[in-house]
Amino acid sequence: MKIKMSKPLIFDQSIEKLGVLFRFSGMNIKNKIVTPLDTIKYRWLYTLNFLVVFSAIIGSVYYVILGIKQGKNFIEVTSVAPCLTFSILSMIKSLYHLMYEEHIQELIDLLTELEIRENNREKCIEKEEIIANETGFLNKVINVLYVLNCSMIVVFDMTPMVMIAVKYYKTNEFEMLLPYLDVFSFIPYELKYWPFAYIHQIWSECVVLLDMAAADYLFFTCCTYIRVQFKLLQYDFERMIPDRSISKGLFFEEDELRNKFTELLKWHQDIIYSSTILEIIYSKSTLFNFLSSSLVICLTGFNVTIVDDIVIIITFLT
Repeated sequence: MKIKMSKPLIFDQSIEKLGVLFRFSGMNIKNKIVTPLDTIKYRWLYTLNFLVVFSAIIGSVYYVILGIKQGKNFIEVTSVAPCLTFSILSMIKSLYHLMYEEHIQELIDLLTELEIRENNREKCIEKEEIIANETGFLNKVINVLYVLNCSMIVVFDMTPMVMIAVKYYKTNEFEMLLPYLDVFSFIPYELKYWPFAYIHQIWSECVVLLDMAAADYLFFTCCTYIRVQFKLLQYDFERMIPDRSISKGLFFEEDELRNKFTELLKWHQDIIYSSTILEIIYSKSTLFNFLSSSLVICLTGFNVTIVDDIVIIITFLT
């Protein structure tokens, strides 16, 4: 039996806002994969993106190994470490998303059902304010992160082009530059390979950002709506027996009170279950997130403190 809803679900709107990330990363949150045809239909883009990032990781690892063998200094060897770290992290996040895809769909269905139930309850201004405040903050955070990631893509992609144009203007020479110049050191550095290397690096960067953003933004969204449900539940618990019923000598029927209490307990169990699913999905990837962030922060801090070249310092900080 379908429940008619008087207004669109806010949770659905938040998920739709993340649609562009899942669409272009190839990560799936809605479609059930049952047949081999479904696998091809909903996995081909993810597989292609995975191979692109994996090849970039291989190139970075090769560059580090080659640099150590050739006796390059620590700064040169670790110049690709931040990108290498985040590329590996994005693969881990996307793989865990793939592993727990059914759990993710179950969590989305459960949070959707919880919102439908809330919409069927009696409306009040206080509850509307709770929902508006929490979802408003979530939307602001995601909007800011979208802007930052788009800015990063533009800066990453356009900086070599600007440097090429400036150098050509000054010296009348065309120098082939890449966002990360030495990563593809095993490929002959010729003009016929340069466009492919440039496109590959841009593609890899976009996939890394898409994978990480899709996983993280979904995590933020689910956390926010679980928090909303807890606050709404708290509101109903606090007002299960109105103050006026005591002051006026009015009391609830025992059955009515029991039914209300049972409903709230069931609601609480559903929220706890949704929190458990969220923990199953994200506990391991969050651990890798902390480890990789700590590694990059320590490495960047060390390099910044021992280097005098302002260009290298800015490169590491950005």
